[in-house]
Amino acid sequence: MKLKYMIMLMSLLFLFACNNGLTGQVVKETTTVKIGHLPAVHALPFYLALEKGYFAEEGINVEVVKFDSPNLFVQALMTGQIDMGSTSTAAGITSIAESQKPGELKIYAVSGSTTLEPNMISEGLLVRKDSVLTSVKDLKGKKLGILPSIQWRTIAKDMLVQEGLIADTDVIMVELAPGLMAQALATGQIDAVLAIEPVGTTTRLKGISKELVHAAVETYIADPMYAGAGVLRTEFAEKNPETTAKILKVMRKATVEMYANPEESRKYLPKYTPLDADLAEQVPTVVIKYSDEMTNQDIDALQKFFDIFYTYNVTQRRVDVRSILYMG
Repeated sequence: MKLKYMIMLMSLLFLFACNNGLTGQVVKETTTVKIGHLPAVHALPFYLALEKGYFAEEGINVEVVKFDSPNLFVQALMTGQIDMGSTSTAAGITSIAESQKPGELKIYAVSGSTTLEPNMISEGLLVRKDSVLTSVKDLKGKKLGILPSIQWRTIAKDMLVQEGLIADTDVIMVELAPGLMAQALATGQIDAVLAIEPVGTTTRLKGISKELVHAAVETYIADPMYAGAGVLRTEFAEKNPETTAKILKVMRKATVEMYANPEESRKYLPKYTPLDADLAEQVPTVVIKYSDEMTNQDIDALQKFFDIFYTYNVTQRRVDVRSILYMG
């Protein structure tokens, strides 16, 4: 009898050890993932994948978290409130986070535009349709709307400096969520706006805006210009390599589909962005590249973008692009 009880006790201890990982057994990966997005065209592959059920096909349950502030978006990644960011995460703010806490975040993709694809410019420097302003220099004494983030404040600051203007002295910077930009421009609360899509398409087709400078960010900052990025928490990826691989597989699949049938893909934008169905048909397709697809030209352009934060003392050290890329 004693032997019988000993065997039973050893069996129970073995099962307890297995459940607590004491045998070296790998802890089961999570299949519920919190993914954030800024409501912008840059995140279209994410929207497409959600609507077509591609995550569910891989056994992934996605909790979608919306952000109106690029700063708060990256902060949520840094604090573990979300696990990943769609390709509408702010690339520049990610580099700032890397400078402060190296290695905590990784970029798995970049999103933006280039003058090599003139019909795919994804941001714009806009003024009202009846505006008499004709150049960046004319912004002196005016109000410029920007996204509420250090990324777009620094981009705008550098553009103004190149034209001999000082931000918040010669030109007042007004931070606005994407959904408020069109109304602010139309009502004269601001004189110009530096915005990402779909703001440009929305204001143009509603007869509110015209371009002050075409491809302004590519012209002043870098070309190609990757203002957006797909970002993941390094700790999450290390603890959940299979889940991470499945998510990136889905995102790549959705990106390929977006390029193959852009008109069909755009129909998913109204659910997640300020666009209605008619306007969604008109927005440009964003250039998206995954980290292992980036050329030396892409990396050099992203490095040039990252370097402006060091130039303007936003960061205390220069962030090397290659060190932050996720190669999975």
